[in-house]
Amino acid sequence: MRLFNRTTRSVSLSEAGEQFIAAVGPALTDIHAAMQATSSRRGRATGTLRLNCPVEAARQILVPVVLKFQTPLP
Repeated sequence: MRLFNRTTRSVSLSEAGEQFIAAVGPALTDIHAAMQATSSRRGRATGTLRLNCPVEAARQILVPVVLKFQTPLP
């Protein structure tokens, strides 16, 4: 099935192409919106971090690492 009408000077949608775009257009818009919503959360630390280690090790070693991890990306 031909979706485009193509000549040496122009390209346009065929009737089938217009119907296809009308059918998939809303889904593509939803997919694009979902991708933007997901990428806007990129760089944020989320969830629970549970550590099982001696208190002194946590203070000296892990606290600086965790703080650096929580810093947002530029």
